[in-house]
Amino acid sequence: MKIKFNNPIDPRGRCFVFKPAAALQFKGSFVLTNRNLHDFLALNPDFSGKFVFDLRTKILALAAGEDTPHRSIARSLTEDISRNEMVGAFLDLNRSADGFKIELYGDSGYFGRPSGKELKLVADHLAELFGSAGVAGLSIAH
Repeated sequence: MKIKFNNPIDPRGRCFVFKPAAALQFKGSFVLTNRNLHDFLALNPDFSGKFVFDLRTKILALAAGEDTPHRSIARSLTEDISRNEMVGAFLDLNRSADGFKIELYGDSGYFGRPSGKELKLVADHLAELFGSAGVAGLSIAH
């Protein structure tokens, strides 16, 4: 069997790996919406990282791992970063047979420790996102 390449092969013998657009969408910090939730869950059945939630606009941004500073994550939401109107902490998402479990915990070196009321706003937003995307079986601890 002969394989025909549409693109010429690199004469230096390099191999190029192309990732789906959805995979590239979740590198670095990104905004989680009901439009990209299914792709996010398909690519990340278990996720551990940081989040920043804008209390004014009700928009949530995430970044995998612990390396990205909360301030950088906030920049993916807006250039006008306000410590009084944003919260940041950590988020763990785990898929189980019953659905998804999300845990919100910790604090941010930039935004400080979120109050229980602020974490509840984030939890409510996540529940709304999952519900509007038709994802069932969500448990949130904060």
